[in-house]
Amino acid sequence: CNLAGLLFAVFCLWLFGVLFLSIVIAGGALFKSLYGSLLFTGGIFLLLLLVGILPTLQGYSPLKLATDNLLIVGKQAAIPEYGIPVVLSSLLTGGFLTLGIFAFKKKVV
Repeated sequence: CNLAGLLFAVFCLWLFGVLFLSIVIAGGALFKSLYGSLLFTGGIFLLLLLVGILPTLQGYSPLKLATDNLLIVGKQAAIPEYGIPVVLSSLLTGGFLTLGIFAFKKKVV
């Protein structure tokens, strides 16, 4: 049983979900309409998909956290391979939350 791999795979999926929640929060604070927020979130997702297409940048994409979980559980990928996407996702989460906070502070309620 690969318990460490399973826990890390769950953590990666959780971190990706937190990243997208922060993107939705930033989009909601930046745009007045729900459509603007959804387009912002979809645009970021599309950007991550495009980054994942490029072979030189595939290892850095936060999308790797959500798509390669079974490789970790099946011991086909090592946990250290996910260090850069985990750090990048954490930094992006902090950046989007900061953007959302500043945008919300300037917004007239």
